[in-house]
Amino acid sequence: MPTPSVTTWTRLEPRCRVADLSPGLEARTADPLWMLGRQWQLGELRGDDAGSPVLARVRAHADLLTRFRRAGAAATDLPAGQPLETFVERETEATVADLRLALDLGREVVARLRAAGLGAAVGPLAAAYRPHARPGAVVDDGTAALLRATDGRIPDGIDLRTAVQAAEGLPSGVAVPVAIADRVSDALSAWAGAQPLLSVGAPEEDAWQSSRLEYSFEVAAAGPTGETVLRAEGYDGNRLDWADLDVAPGASLGATASEATTETIVRTLLPAPATFAGMPSARWWELEDSRISFGRVSAERPDLARMLLVEFASVYGNDHFVVPVDVPVGSLVRVDSVVVTDTFGERFLIEPAAAPARWGLYRPSRPDGSSEPVLVVLPTVVDTLHSRPVEETVLLRDEMANLVWGIESTVASAAGRPVDRLSEAARAATPSQPPAGSSELVYRLQSVVPEHWIPFVPVEQAPGVMHLRKSLQQRPGPTGPEAVLPRGQVLAPEGLEIPEEEVPRAGVRVVREWQSARWVDGSTHVWLGRVKRTGRGPGSSGLVHDEADVRRAPSS
Repeated sequence: MPTPSVTTWTRLEPRCRVADLSPGLEARTADPLWMLGRQWQLGELRGDDAGSPVLARVRAHADLLTRFRRAGAAATDLPAGQPLETFVERETEATVADLRLALDLGREVVARLRAAGLGAAVGPLAAAYRPHARPGAVVDDGTAALLRATDGRIPDGIDLRTAVQAAEGLPSGVAVPVAIADRVSDALSAWAGAQPLLSVGAPEEDAWQSSRLEYSFEVAAAGPTGETVLRAEGYDGNRLDWADLDVAPGASLGATASEATTETIVRTLLPAPATFAGMPSARWWELEDSRISFGRVSAERPDLARMLLVEFASVYGNDHFVVPVDVPVGSLVRVDSVVVTDTFGERFLIEPAAAPARWGLYRPSRPDGSSEPVLVVLPTVVDTLHSRPVEETVLLRDEMANLVWGIESTVASAAGRPVDRLSEAARAATPSQPPAGSSELVYRLQSVVPEHWIPFVPVEQAPGVMHLRKSLQQRPGPTGPEAVLPRGQVLAPEGLEIPEEEVPRAGVRVVREWQSARWVDGSTHVWLGRVKRTGRGPGSSGLVHDEADVRRAPSS
């Protein structure tokens, strides 16, 4: 009969009865005997009958992400050779196409023709496809000057490319010299079929959800354990990462497992101690780096995560080892086994920290609150270059008017340049003065709100469910009142309704901006995307009704 035994452990941890954590981490000294006692308490005078890890054998498999689906669209293959942000955030050609893009394409085809000795075809092409502003675009003074400067010199590249692709060569009706017609046709076909630097999506590939002011999409990978679908329902355009994705059980994008999509990883490596700035030393009396002090970290009662981090760093910080394993970009990695060999030659199978895990770092969440034991390695860029905003829209709450206003502070002109609508409204709001020496009694049904303020009226979509429905201001027109339409793309969708919870008290700011990034193969990718940010708080439009005012002329 085995002899019963009781195993106990004693831990000595710095605990304080006050809010300040510094005394417990300072290791204050009293006398040599006290210091020896502390070393005895911490076990520094006792030998450890334990081995150190010298080898670690890791076996895992990586399932490549192969399928993609936008909200409300059919699933497609995820293209390789470009960042996932580009494929998700890029706008369609209907919103990207402007005069600047048309002229850039026109300059490119002119340069190609002249380099090939076909400059005689530039004039006929520029005459047949004259640059013009797209319907509904803002034509400011700069755009008008650009049109005058390029008319007859550069063709409209967008219209010309569409015609070349339809005709599979030189479009009919362009009077180029017969001697060079075939060469011009070949040059135009090569130009139209070249891979463009600008990434533009098809009309059905728009992942932006206007009602939520966010992106929504799904990606999937298949492996030996089946298909795994990850869903991003609220990506705001700020640096796509694994935390933006959650597991969608039961969903399927048609991903299938094969040898080309699954990679088996087997590595035998040397474990290295995990280190971080401010990590406590293994020995009690060893001097540590003073640049980081965990004892000076302030934590209140609700800061549970911060207190756990400080305790982990100060108590368990030197108990971890790192085994680096390279995994393919754009994959879901599952660790099958980890076997560690120590200095005595003993082998240990390392079990997962928790199974099933209710919480896990770098693990996507499931609807039931648990986490999926998989490492998500998205094909995302490290950093991007951003242009100044070509469009900026702010949604703020006006409590006095009981409305939400969508303010188009900046919109893109027909040439793609930002137009400041705030300055434009200030110039248009200059009131006229009555004749000198007179006064005028003015009655207004309501005060005038600038045209770039788009009202959103609260409506009850269902019992207890409120939406904000886009309405339109009106202004006098030649045949009567006419609606004031938004000039930007963010508020352009017809019948736009936004759930009330999407516009908090702080407001929402949506920015359209150009982004450029380099991919792992050195290629450059440029796209026009949107970013959702926090607003600057509530505001007031000054909207009042039944207003009477006496306007007096300034004295001479």
